[in-house]
Amino acid sequence: MIQKASEEYGKELSVSTKKNLERKLQTETHAVVGKAVGDFQIQQKILEKEREQRLAEATTREEIQAVNQHIDEQKKQAVETLQQTIKESVDTFIDPVVFNDSIKEFLAKKIELADYFDKKNQEDIFDCVPPQKTNQIFTPKWVVKDMVDCLEKENPGCFDDPDKTFADLYMKSGMYITEIVTRLYQREHMKSLYPDDTERLNHIFAKQVFGCAPTEIIYRICLSYILGFSDEIRIQKHNIKLCDTLKYAKDGTRQLLGY
Repeated sequence: MIQKASEEYGKELSVSTKKNLERKLQTETHAVVGKAVGDFQIQQKILEKEREQRLAEATTREEIQAVNQHIDEQKKQAVETLQQTIKESVDTFIDPVVFNDSIKEFLAKKIELADYFDKKNQEDIFDCVPPQKTNQIFTPKWVVKDMVDCLEKENPGCFDDPDKTFADLYMKSGMYITEIVTRLYQREHMKSLYPDDTERLNHIFAKQVFGCAPTEIIYRICLSYILGFSDEIRIQKHNIKLCDTLKYAKDGTRQLLGY
């Protein structure tokens, strides 16, 4: 399944994404197989105990042969049942057609919403990501916009200043940074200072916005989202770093981030 996905979506699936998928499939498959094997082993012990009890009661050679034949047939049937249970369980757990369709749908939506400068894009690609069993929770788009509105209200004109700097020291999706970039990029004063779109964006990414992602997967998500807005504009330098700042905040220390 991973090989099939790689063949069809190789350009879109990073090495780390494929490894995560492999680990997920292996973990879930091992759980299914482990339960089936455990049930099988219990059944085998029950059959052997039954054999022992019935042989103790048998008085003739014919009765002994009949007992052994019956138990052996039951054990053979148990093996066949185990094989079928594993096959059905794994096939039910991951349907290749549904898996492929889900990837296609997500990648199509990703491309559709990539240009976060487009005001028509009101949807949030991160709404397509299921809740995680960690503290890595994506902030909803409307909350991010409200946060940036409050920032501007408290700092009038901040998005008109080419020397102002903005940072997100614990990114989850990168959406806060993209909202900051959008405000800077679309301001008329910034346009007058940097009429060329590419030059304006390169100034913003090189000089004004900074972000830290706590894990490798979050870093890759943020980088793909923040810099994936266009296939035509190339960002020469950016300040999106892989760094878990939480431990430094807890220690009350600071780290040179390489900015």
